Amino acid sequence: MFKAASVLRRHHYHNTMSSAVAGASIASGSDSEPWLRERVVLILCGLVASGKSTFAEQLQQHYPQFHRCNQDVLGDRRQVERLARETLAQGHSVCIDRTNFNAAQRSYWIKIAREFPGTSIWVIVFDTPYEVSTGLLNLFGEA
Repeated sequence: MFKAASVLRRHHYHNTMSSAVAGASIASGSDSEPWLRERVVLILCGLVASGKSTFAEQLQQHYPQFHRCNQDVLGDRRQVERLARETLAQGHSVCIDRTNFNAAQRSYWIKIAREFPGTSIWVIVFDTPYEVSTGLLNLFGEA
């Protein structure tokens, strides 16, 4: 499925993404969490309005070594690629906040991660039910 991913994490729908980030049992700056010291490309996958952006914003807020790279904010994939490379070159981790629904879309981020030896590749799949995602889209009128 995600052969290049060193870790595959599955995220289930939560009522609040803050609790998802806080509930990850990770403490900022903790020596017991070596991943906080390594460079990571975290690829988020999921439907529109599945909670990816909320999660990414909370992750960046709680763990500033992660930089959110969001196509809705930056305009297009090439801008996301540029920011991801710049951030990784500075030794920080990136959270790729896009739908990334197929292997071709995820391959861009895997390729970029491999440009920086020692970078871990993680994937979180947001399996938010379709009905919940469409309900949120209808409620807020945008993704």
